[in-house]
Amino acid sequence: MGLKYYNGMQMLSDGTEKTNNITPANNTGAAEPFFKPAIQRKEDGAVARQVPPATKGWSQDLLTITVFDDSYKGDNCFGSASPGELLRLSSCLKWPSCRQFNIPLRIEFYIDRLDKPYPEPADVGPVSVNITFTPNGGKPNTIISSTDAKPVYKGQNRVLEPSFGKVFPVDITTDGVLNVSATLHDKVTGQDVVYTDRASFVILCS
Repeated sequence: MGLKYYNGMQMLSDGTEKTNNITPANNTGAAEPFFKPAIQRKEDGAVARQVPPATKGWSQDLLTITVFDDSYKGDNCFGSASPGELLRLSSCLKWPSCRQFNIPLRIEFYIDRLDKPYPEPADVGPVSVNITFTPNGGKPNTIISSTDAKPVYKGQNRVLEPSFGKVFPVDITTDGVLNVSATLHDKVTGQDVVYTDRASFVILCS
């Protein structure tokens, strides 16, 4: 899948400060600037393990999961999770009623930025994705439930490459609830970053 451009993109130098917030939507893993969403940071109360001196500048705050509806063409609407932060895709993207959907959900995992590399050696993972759809009055249908113990790390500020891919087609043809979760485990700090989201769909309108 080729590079997609989103409106309002502004290039910033350090990859963490931001005004308009964009995340690369590139299935090739190309090195591109990544910007975290503008949401209020909350302290998680956990005591982070000490990062080795050789990796000065890197911190656990750079661990990030992003979630997109790849069919959406509007401005700056995506989900994101990092330590102490959670912004759900469903909070900014409201799918309309009375129609069927094919939603290409894109889930990406990041562990560092261009000027703040991950500690070497980059022994990353595991990462996991779990997506289910539960029809009203029915049982959950599993769309994907996969874990990669060691996703491929291709360099600073580049998307991790899990064996199960990044884009997951979700076909919704009846009323029900979509549940999405993704987890990134960091071996340096021992911390899990978890993204969760839930969206209800009304398809069968009289």
